[in-house]
Amino acid sequence: MSSYIIGIETATDVCSVAMSKDDVIVGEASLATGMRHSSALTGLIKNVVDASGISMQKLSAIAISNGPGSYTGLRVGASTAKAMCYALDIPMIAVPTLEALGMEVGAKPDNVVFSTLDARRMEVYALIMKGDGSTIKETHAIIWTAEEIAALYEAYGTMTICGTGVEKANELLAAYHDIHQHVSVCDAKLLLPLAQGKYEQQEFVDIAYHDPFYYKSPNITKSKKRILP
Repeated sequence: MSSYIIGIETATDVCSVAMSKDDVIVGEASLATGMRHSSALTGLIKNVVDASGISMQKLSAIAISNGPGSYTGLRVGASTAKAMCYALDIPMIAVPTLEALGMEVGAKPDNVVFSTLDARRMEVYALIMKGDGSTIKETHAIIWTAEEIAALYEAYGTMTICGTGVEKANELLAAYHDIHQHVSVCDAKLLLPLAQGKYEQQEFVDIAYHDPFYYKSPNITKSKKRILP
């Protein structure tokens, strides 16, 4: 029996939805929402479902981009997916955002891939992996500096740096001809190959208790206004 999986990507300011049938993309839609995902996501899902000609009742699972990324964006994606999974009685799959970005490079199995996601200022979230998807260093935060890049090159040599945090380091990377750059954006279709593998292995999350991997707590500013008694 064929499997139909919808992928929801909301880790950045791009809201994206895609659907696969047995690991083949059959529909996709995206919109740069400026973090207004809640107003766009359900419409994108409807557009993809309608365009694919596959009814919601045939869906096998919902896959989410699990972070790191925008706190608000990840919450919108997860809550929407949970509602759909409950309504359709299907499982939910969590795909690490940086792993999906890194696998998009298509590197050889032993090649080093440094997958990045833009954070504030010169900071990026990073995952160091091999082209076969195996992890070398788990998700961590770094600041792009000449010293950091020199240390990376000394540790790993030839590598590909990919993701949404690459362009921040263009000038710093210019001197390293063995460090290749691959600018890529978060896109729901990147989730689906990994989601298909997890679906086949029945690697599902507990819908009731699952939270995305935010990495950092939300940046909440407390009001300085005095509350009158």
